Amino acid sequence: MGEAVGEDIQICSISGGTDVCTAFVGSAPTVPVWLGELSCACLGADVHAADEHGQFLRDEVGELVIGKAMPSMPVSFWNDPAGTRLREAYFEDFPGFWRHGDWVRVTPRDSFVIYGRSDSTLNRGGVRMGTADFYAVVEGLDDVVDSLVIDTTELEATDEGELLCFLVLRTGVALPEVEPSLRALLRSGLSPRHVPDRFVVVDAIPRTLNGKKCEVPVKKIIAGVAPDKAMSMATLQNPDALKPLSDSADRSPDTRCSTCCSAGTACWHPAGGRSSRHGQIRQSLDLPTLLLVSLRRSVHIFLDPGWLARVSDRLRTRAVGTGGRSMLRYRTPGFE
Repeated sequence: MGEAVGEDIQICSISGGTDVCTAFVGSAPTVPVWLGELSCACLGADVHAADEHGQFLRDEVGELVIGKAMPSMPVSFWNDPAGTRLREAYFEDFPGFWRHGDWVRVTPRDSFVIYGRSDSTLNRGGVRMGTADFYAVVEGLDDVVDSLVIDTTELEATDEGELLCFLVLRTGVALPEVEPSLRALLRSGLSPRHVPDRFVVVDAIPRTLNGKKCEVPVKKIIAGVAPDKAMSMATLQNPDALKPLSDSADRSPDTRCSTCCSAGTACWHPAGGRSSRHGQIRQSLDLPTLLLVSLRRSVHIFLDPGWLARVSDRLRTRAVGTGGRSMLRYRTPGFE
């Protein structure tokens, strides 16, 4: 890419979140770009790696936390006037710090390395590993088109849960043809502890509109959370891909069918094993309507010239005069 666009254009990566509408770490024209690293913290972002006790780490992997409020952070959730749900989502683990849910390492030269989502980490026998390492092995096999790995172990649990690997296989390939190779590759490339308890073949892996695998929502769904509570259907490229995964939430390994499921593997069938609750939820989701409403709302905001004026007027009415300038009451709860 560098050869194609020329030396005058900086090619770099960024990392942030749609919930804050911005990036935390990225690059700058005054800082070099190092392979596998994000060069610096973005302007206004007080980024740190923290251990489980909230102590900042240097050149060690820790939780990505933000120490000071940023202008684009949400100030509340809908129907959460006291800010309770927002605090629980971002400030419960590290009071006074925004926990974004990523593993990060701050290097000695103040660059950053992102290791993936901390709440989707594989923790097998006390050995933590990012899912990216798992996918590098599994998807390195030519017959595997896509994959999703879920560690069902609950946070702080003493008993280890199942390690499930959902697979999209190349057309014409059956699971018995690839499973022995996958198990051998994972055992040698990672560790025996990171070999899945079961492989599950599905038609597609659910992804967000920006292409990210839905690891955390799928883990919630398998734990029994309703799909529409685990994530917004309007943010998915392929919401239908959640169906076999939500079906699996109500199926135990003992209910595998005898016609196409063998020991150590499983397939999830649309019929049977589902509670009426999940069926009612899926029937109540009108995805085209959700997408249309979302699109119309976005277009209306950007095309309506009076929208910004109305928001500004509303903010001014809630402002408090401070030293000749206005200090808005709107701020992200949790940083107080």
